[in-house]
Amino acid sequence: MTEPQATEPQIAEAQTAEARTAEPRATESQPGRTAFVFPGMGPFRFTDVGEFLLTNPHARRRLAIADEVVGYSVFDRYRQSDGDEEGQYAAHTQIAFLTVCLSLADWAEETLGEKPELCAGPSFGQRAAVTYAGSLPFEETVRLTAELARCEEEYFAQEHREAVTHCVIHTPEESLRKALGELDDEGEWHDVSGHIDQGFYLVSLREPVLDRFKKRIGDLGGYNMYTMWPPVHAPRSATCVARRRKRSSAASSWPTRSFRSSPTRTARC
Repeated sequence: MTEPQATEPQIAEAQTAEARTAEPRATESQPGRTAFVFPGMGPFRFTDVGEFLLTNPHARRRLAIADEVVGYSVFDRYRQSDGDEEGQYAAHTQIAFLTVCLSLADWAEETLGEKPELCAGPSFGQRAAVTYAGSLPFEETVRLTAELARCEEEYFAQEHREAVTHCVIHTPEESLRKALGELDDEGEWHDVSGHIDQGFYLVSLREPVLDRFKKRIGDLGGYNMYTMWPPVHAPRSATCVARRRKRSSAASSWPTRSFRSSPTRTARC
């Protein structure tokens, strides 16, 4: 009696099942690996995180350290500037954001027992990642953040004052190209300063044409998120970046040879 032969689809299905079986799976005796991903910085309101900063013991501890470094109350300045558009990316706001990110990670490790093997962070999230991984002390990260924020403010107060970086999501590449092509036709400067994910872009352009660009993105089916100033992701900020590197080297008192990661954590930026 001839046994039935497996068809190609059946063979492929069996091979896939074997591959899945062979894949390592997390078990109680062999838990899965954990990574912390620290976010880039967007609009950050005091009303959303003020209570956490005031009541969480990790946040209070880190705020006390930050206050000592910069010489003023980060919490008070952040609270006073809430709703102030110019304060969205001020030094105290950036320090507050850094504090919240690291304090949440502290809380997760203490309360949930999460001990990450990897730390990652895009854009501003790099600062939290290298700090949490142990490559840079929190005090030094706060000091550098304050100094770099001042550098950015000084530079963009004099240079490229009209430039902003706008974030769009759920925007097909073809639609974005069409909107940017219309700016080209008008002789307007623009730059795709970041491609975060499918349909997720950072676009730098002049603020006088921003409202028209946002409307066009909406007409083409995209979705507008927030607008950033200063436009640190734009290529026009290259001079500012060079100044930031020079100033950060002068501001940091932590010797370069001592930069290191925790034996159990690695930073990926």
